Order: sequence, then C-alpha cells, then structure tokens
Amino acid sequence: MQLSARAPARAGARRADLCRPAAAAAAAAPRQQPLVGRAAAADRLAARAASPFPSSSSSSSADESAPGLAADRDRVTTSAVSASAVAASATAAAASADFGVASAAAAAAQQQQLQQQQQQQQQQQVLAQRAAARRLQRRNEQLGYQASAVAASVGVTSLAVVATYYKLSREVSLLASRAADAAHQAATDAGASAELAADAARAAAAAAPFPWLDMAGVLALVVGGVVGMEMWARWAHKALWHDAPAGWSLHKSHHEPRTGPFEANDLFALINAAPAFGLCLYGFVTPGLPGSLSFGAGLGITLFGIMYMFVHDGLVHRRFPVGPIARLPYMKRLVAAHRLHHSDKYEGVPWGLFLGPQELEAIGAGAELDALVSVLDLSDVGSSKGAVVAAAAEAVAAAEPASAR
Repeated sequence: MQLSARAPARAGARRADLCRPAAAAAAAAPRQQPLVGRAAAADRLAARAASPFPSSSSSSSADESAPGLAADRDRVTTSAVSASAVAASATAAAASADFGVASAAAAAAQQQQLQQQQQQQQQQQVLAQRAAARRLQRRNEQLGYQASAVAASVGVTSLAVVATYYKLSREVSLLASRAADAAHQAATDAGASAELAADAARAAAAAAPFPWLDMAGVLALVVGGVVGMEMWARWAHKALWHDAPAGWSLHKSHHEPRTGPFEANDLFALINAAPAFGLCLYGFVTPGLPGSLSFGAGLGITLFGIMYMFVHDGLVHRRFPVGPIARLPYMKRLVAAHRLHHSDKYEGVPWGLFLGPQELEAIGAGAELDALVSVLDLSDVGSSKGAVVAAAAEAVAAAEPASAR
C-alpha cells in the first residue's frame, strides 16, 4: 500500500520537475517574445490549469503556477494597455500635426489670397491712374488740335477772302484802265483837247463793267474743286494710299491706334496743300479768265481740305470737338460709312468720304448702313465732352481691324 501510494507521488514530483523548466522558459519568454506570444502562452497555461480532469499532481502544479500566470496576464494586459496608450498618443500627435499642417496651409492660402487682392487693387489703381493720365493727355491733344484746326481754318479762309477781294478789285481796275485808255485814245483821235480826253477816260473808267465772268469762273471752280477733290480722293485713297506700297507706308498709320496728337497720314494734308497753293498763286497773279479759273480751283481744293479736316478728323475719328455739325442728320451717315471702310467688310468700300453712303448703296450695303446709323450716337462729339470720353473712342478705333493691303 505504501509503495502504491508513493508511486503516484513520485510520478507527480517527476512531472513537476519536468514542468519547472517549461515554467522557467515561459517566465523568460515574455522578455523575448512579442506581447501577443506571451498572452497566447499564458492562455494555454490557464486552459491547462482549468482542465476538468486534472490529476492530483497536475492540480497541485497548476495551483502552484497560478500566481505566476496571473502576474503574466497582468503584465501582458498592462503592456497591451500601454501599447494602446502609446498608439493613441501617436494617433493624437499625428492628428495634431495634421491639424497644424492644415492650419498652416490655410493661413498661407489666406495670406496668398490677401496678397493677390492687394496686387489686384494696386494694378487697378495703376490702371485707373494711367487711364486718367491718358484722358487728360488726350483732352489736351484734342484741345490743341482743335485750336490748330480753327486757327488754320480761320487763317486760310481769311487769306482766301482777302486774296479773292484783291483779285476781283484788280480785275475791276484792269477793266477800268482798259476802258479809260480806249476812251482817251478815241477822244484824242477825234481831235479833242487833252482835258476833254482825260474827262472821257475818267468817265469810261467809272462806267467799266464788273468782271462777272471772272467771278463766275472763280465760284464755279470752287465748287468744281470740292467735287473734283472728292472724286480724286476716292481714286487716290484706293490706288495710291492702299494699293501702292509707298502710299500705304504713310496711310497705314491711320488704320492703327494713334499714340499721339498726329500720325504719318497727316502728311497727305501737306501733299494736297501744295497744288492748292500753287493754283491760287498762279490765279492771283494772272489776270483774266484763265487766272480766275486757276484761282477758283485752288480755293476749291483748300475748302475741301478744311471740310475734310472737320468731318474726317474731328467728327469721324473724334480728334477734336466739331461743334454743331455733329447734329446734322447726314453727318451720321458719313460717320457710319467711314467706319465700314475701316472695318474692311466690303474690301475697303467706301473709298470716298462725303459721297461714301452713295458708294455703299451702289454695292447693296444700304441696309447695313441704315442699321449702323440707327445705333450710332454722336451726342458727345460736338461738345467738349467728346474730349472727356476720348478713351472710349480710342478703344473703338483700336477694335477696328487694320486693313491688310
């Protein structure tokens, strides 16, 4: 009986001896294994201890190792909680860092937006200052051009009137002198005394006729010169100013935005003034009907130049205020027709100025001309307000496509 009782005890002691290295290894394992491995080992030991059929020796061993298992589980739990806390702290730090980055990005974007707004405001102020300076400069240019145009027109017109008066007076004096000479010669031939011959000469001079033919020739050539210049300008505008390279080199400045008070195209005014001056000078010094016709032709070219300057430069292109002529109904048709020329829609037609509407009607563009006239506003061109809105007129001129010849 004692032997049979000792045998189980020896077997239990032997099993306990065998379990001690395993327990020691299990105790050392948490230092080497991951937390999950340690937890798994503790769970296996706990399951073995909780087995429903333990032997007496295994029960005693489980009871002996239960405090170690509990300590291991506590350490595993503590380590897991610590790891969770560390992970939570890391997550919170990452979230805090992300929030900081997002806040910094938002602040940088807001700062950039504010800088862009400030730059836009500065640009708008610069543009407004430039526009104001340009309007002021444009107003001064227009007033200067207007003063020059009025002075030139008054001066040329006054000179023409005085020259016409002196020419007709000289024609009257020439006719009177011829009549007096004829009467004096007739009295002398009749044997009259010198005193009677002189009286006859004075009477003949006083009765000398007025040179109506010469005056009619002057007036006829004035009108003919104006009409002829419109025909000449229509032909020269296309053949010499657009189609000819030399003429286009000057005239193209008129189809581009102007940057100052004058343009290269203005030289054509001087070119056309040369023959007008030559004809007037020749007609002034030449008596009789040939001189009167030449003088009238020169006056007609000069008058056309004055009309062209006020209508084309002042009214159409708004280089200076033109006064009440902007309210004339036909002027709107002239302006609309010339703008169609600058648009190059009908291959440059109309080439003339004063008969431009008739050119458009002749090619079947009268309906478009009427439509453009209906929306055209010239209310600000005749007064000084036209100088204030010069920037808008400049924008319209810049929007007109340059004719590519």
